Amino acid sequence: MNVSVAILHYPWDSVGGGERVSLTLLLGLLEAGVDARLLTGPSFDAEAVSRILGIEVPRDRVEILDLGRGLLDLAAARFRLGVYARGLSQALRVSGFLESLLSEREIIVETRLGLPLPADVVYMHYPTAAWRPRGRGPLWLAYRGLVRILERRLGLPWGRGPGVLVTNSRWTAALIYSVHRRLARIVYPPVDLEWVPLTRGSERLALTVSRFVPSKEVHRLLEARLDSVGYRLHLVGGAHKPVERAYLARVEAMARSLAWVSIHPNAPRQVLVDLLSRARYYVHPPFPEHFGIAVAEAMAAGLVPIVYCDGGAWTDLVKPSGAGACYRDPREIPGLIERLEPLWDEQSERARRYIRSRTDLTPRGFTERMLTIIKEVHEVKDTGLSSPSPAP
Repeated sequence: MNVSVAILHYPWDSVGGGERVSLTLLLGLLEAGVDARLLTGPSFDAEAVSRILGIEVPRDRVEILDLGRGLLDLAAARFRLGVYARGLSQALRVSGFLESLLSEREIIVETRLGLPLPADVVYMHYPTAAWRPRGRGPLWLAYRGLVRILERRLGLPWGRGPGVLVTNSRWTAALIYSVHRRLARIVYPPVDLEWVPLTRGSERLALTVSRFVPSKEVHRLLEARLDSVGYRLHLVGGAHKPVERAYLARVEAMARSLAWVSIHPNAPRQVLVDLLSRARYYVHPPFPEHFGIAVAEAMAAGLVPIVYCDGGAWTDLVKPSGAGACYRDPREIPGLIERLEPLWDEQSERARRYIRSRTDLTPRGFTERMLTIIKEVHEVKDTGLSSPSPAP
């Protein structure tokens, strides 16, 4: 396939599941012989990617962009504007660059902002517009006015959108449809199982893997009191941005007097390998996770999953596996562990077999499905280029 692909992941401000998707796509396309490059921001850190994700990035395939910061971005940082307004302010800069980047020969895949931008393919991890303001009062009225201005400048919600919209789970696809009335194709994120060990379940440990961001409410897992059933809880996750580091400090302060809680911020992969090889349960924060790569990895290791009763981790992974359980309130978790404990061997094997039988969750399966979509877009664009112009 004689086509070039540019993967636009801007800004780069974390090292998590979204970044794994963009990098796995880059490496998969290169392995398939496609001329591919990653366009990202100045904060890109190849060493952090290697340490945390275990991915070695070819430096010659990464192009660093600096689209600057306008007055709107400074205002967003200064006054802590909501998620949606911050996303729109970032999208304004990216959208202008995107329009200049779009050519007739290169396929543009946008993987970061969660908005229906005019790329050839948009991989939407979560619809940012779901954060659209709904409050009342003078401040909310002013905020909604700002949002409407930003939406008009971006041509949302009726402007030119992506050629193909892709997302990470049935749950997220349903949310996208409710927000944008667009039907998204589902391509599950890549779950690399080559490094995932099989747990011995040798210790009474529960493991949580999550970025330390306020929206995921990791701190609420401290309400679970796993020590009441003789378990320790290990929290593993990244904290790179100032808001994440501040939230991490809050969680650490809350856990300081809890001897049954251990926290591992920005831990290298080997720490996670060690914990996966010993733990018995995986406990996800009370957050409707869009998909949950960490959940899938833990299940593949044989940890019995306990997740929140909403989100893609429940609807697309745990529920169809028939293993584990879900909760509404973290205080339910000790009781769920007590109920699952006599069935642990069978539940562990069921979780492991289910994930390891899902070829659509592998990096190869992910790349093949994305490559099929890219080929479809290329054929459509190429047909348009080769067809004669219609007569006036």
